[in-house]
Amino acid sequence: MSFLKKIFGKKEEVKSFDDFWNWFQKNEKNFSITVKSGKNIEKDFF
Repeated sequence: MSFLKKIFGKKEEVKSFDDFWNWFQKNEKNFSITVKSGKNIEKDFF
């Protein structure tokens, strides 16, 4: 689950996949925009 730690950062603790999906639902629009741009995905989002 190390990729989840990168996504959530150090402030939030990921305890389950439910935690990830709850976070994803809140951030899916920004994630989609960032991925579609194809530029600086890691810098802008992760």
